[in-house]
Amino acid sequence: MPANHASIGPSSFSRVKTCPASLRFAAQFPNETNPAAEEGTACHEAVERILDGEVIEVGFEAENGIKLNAEHLGHVEEAVEWVLDQEFDRIMLEERVEVGQALGLNDPSIMWGTSDLIGIKGSAAYIVDYKFGRVDVDVRKKDGTLNAQAMCYLVGALHALAERFTGHDFDEFVLVIIQPKAGGVKQTVVTWTEVYQFKQEAREAVMLALSDSAPFNPS
Repeated sequence: MPANHASIGPSSFSRVKTCPASLRFAAQFPNETNPAAEEGTACHEAVERILDGEVIEVGFEAENGIKLNAEHLGHVEEAVEWVLDQEFDRIMLEERVEVGQALGLNDPSIMWGTSDLIGIKGSAAYIVDYKFGRVDVDVRKKDGTLNAQAMCYLVGALHALAERFTGHDFDEFVLVIIQPKAGGVKQTVVTWTEVYQFKQEAREAVMLALSDSAPFNPS
């Protein structure tokens, strides 16, 4: 799994969009983790390894030193079972997606992320994000607002798919959040119009955050 981080990753984009000045302000502080995040990282690793064909059992020790108990493994298996049930034509695991390139940024290297899974089924592309926390995360809110992190993965994934599958037309995009501790599987279909609108808004937000006049807007 990648050890380094983008200046603007999908997970931090929502904060940067809301408070543009937070990009430079947060850069002065070190990246810190916590036990819940470490458990989530271990569960992500286990899902990836199982889908790669490994057998993972209770007591498995992840690269970060976390050992999975029966509860952890149950959540991992829930995510794996959903993926297998989809019978994707092809899956890409832990795929680096160049969000900055997709947005046409002058310095695209500042914005990228790693998608948990990109699944292809006919002309449909699925962008799947595993979340092992207890705070419920919506893929689409009741007002229609799409999850910004998932949308970053989507636009980056579409850029990657266009390069790898020249001539293959994708006409359906599905965002999926698998969150065993809070709501299970949540998914929504995204239109081309929503993709184009997000790309425009995201590019404007990043450009503002990089400018000397980036405003603070605490939320």
